[in-house]
Amino acid sequence: MAKRKPWRIELIFFGEPLTKSNAHKFYRGKVYIPKKIKDYESSLKTFAKAVMKKEKRQPTKKLVKIKIVYYYGTKRRKDLLNLPKTTCDALNETVYKDDSQIHQASLKKKLDRDNPRVHIIVEEMRDSSWEQD
Repeated sequence: MAKRKPWRIELIFFGEPLTKSNAHKFYRGKVYIPKKIKDYESSLKTFAKAVMKKEKRQPTKKLVKIKIVYYYGTKRRKDLLNLPKTTCDALNETVYKDDSQIHQASLKKKLDRDNPRVHIIVEEMRDSSWEQD
């Protein structure tokens, strides 16, 4: 019997990566996320939906591992650990049902002045693999 090919999706979203982690504003006791950040997350979600449709994929319900490489257009300092929140939230209900399914993550940032982007690879994991070393 043929071995089943693992579920995998690759996305390359062009544009300067943004994070909402440090963009929160407070107004009259409520958290406000700037329009620029909301638009970025919405655009990434729309892009992911288009890729999933083209690849004839449905959001996975299994555990996943994610690899994200952020390519920045400037050397301006960015906190790598704040970046994935926006990226992973945008993929909710699109690539996976919920970002709580992420059990392994690999993050990296690089400089590419001519082509800022986010390169994302999401792969399913065996349900028990996160319990093993």
